Formats: sequence, structure tokens, C-alpha cells
Amino acid sequence: MKKIRLKTIKCKLKNILRKDINYHNLFDAINRMNEVTTLCYMFIRSYLIYLYENKKTFPIINKKFICLVYKTLSISKLGRPPTDTTELNKLNEYYLIFSKKLNITTKFNSHNLSYLYGAEAEIIYTSIINNIKYHFPKYINKFIKVFFADIYKKKLKTLKGNDLKEFKKLLNLKNC
Repeated sequence: MKKIRLKTIKCKLKNILRKDINYHNLFDAINRMNEVTTLCYMFIRSYLIYLYENKKTFPIINKKFICLVYKTLSISKLGRPPTDTTELNKLNEYYLIFSKKLNITTKFNSHNLSYLYGAEAEIIYTSIINNIKYHFPKYINKFIKVFFADIYKKKLKTLKGNDLKEFKKLLNLKNC
């Protein structure tokens, strides 16, 4: 069997766009999707911090939850309503707090973005899972250092010389 050799040629988008076609709707959808996705990341992070600070239970972060966040941030009521509206109601309650803090006066227009919301929700979910997988040891180490900071400081004051160097090496502390 013969191998197929493919070659990729990079060029600017403006070089392949046709002059006789109006791309305004495409560029508008791209800009709206970019803005709402950025806000979606910030909203999820802010919502989880809010739940942590108020000692409330965390939701399961999955594609469905991310789509509910998109629904919360958007105007359009198109599409099938969610079967369980309790989480959507909680998100809508928090949106009032969130929008006041960021001075957001209107929700996003989600016209013609429903398919993109699903695809982007999958990307966001994958990036969250990958972040946790790749940085979990670092997060645990940081948590332990913060949680036991007083004990570490007391121990560091009592140690001298090689013992101090070994203890710092063991803890992987660079700036003490």
C-alpha cells in the first residue's frame, strides 16, 4: 500500500475569502462565541469560589453543567429546556451577583450559536480535566504547604546547617 503524502500550506484567512460573499454573520458569530466562552470560564471559576466560600456543595462539572452555564449567560430561550432546573436556578441566582460585580448589563445573544455551545462545552470540559490531571501533584503540594505553613515555619526556625538544607530540599521550598 502506498503512503499518501500530504502537505499543509499556511496562509492568511483574507487570502482565501471570496470577495463576492458577505462574511459579516460569520465574523459576528466568532466574536460573540469568543466573548461568551471567556466569560464562561470566568463564571465557572467564580461560581466555584463562591460555593467554596459559602460552604455549599459543588456541582458535578461535566458537559451538561457547562451548557447550563452557557444558557445562564445567554438571552435566547431556544432549544429544549433542561429536565432538572435546580442547578439552572442556582446558576441564575449567582449570575445576578456575578453581573453586578462585573457590571454586566445584558446577556449574550446566542442566536445561531447552539451547536457551537455544545462543541465549546466539550473543549472546556477537556481542558479542565487535562489541567487537573497534569497539575494535580502541584496543587496537592501547594495545599499541603498552605495548610501546614505554621508548622513548617516553626520547624525551619529550629533547624540549622545541613539539616535546614535537607528539610528545604525535602519540602521543595525555594523562597524561605
